[in-house]
Amino acid sequence: FLRIPMNPAKQREWHNALKNVECAFKKSTHVCSKHFREEDLDRTGATVRVREGVVPTIFQVCATQ
Repeated sequence: FLRIPMNPAKQREWHNALKNVECAFKKSTHVCSKHFREEDLDRTGATVRVREGVVPTIFQVCATQ
């Protein structure tokens, strides 16, 4: 899970990206790495990080019958 950015402008970008997802957006909100393209993540260190300027873009839509 990746923590939302601390920068208020970047938080707004993430919030806009997540606006169609039902979730409470708080300072402690984390987003699963599955919501990012693999090339958007930096896995070179012990901690997975989101590359600069990236917002979550992958959202599965559940179909109900």
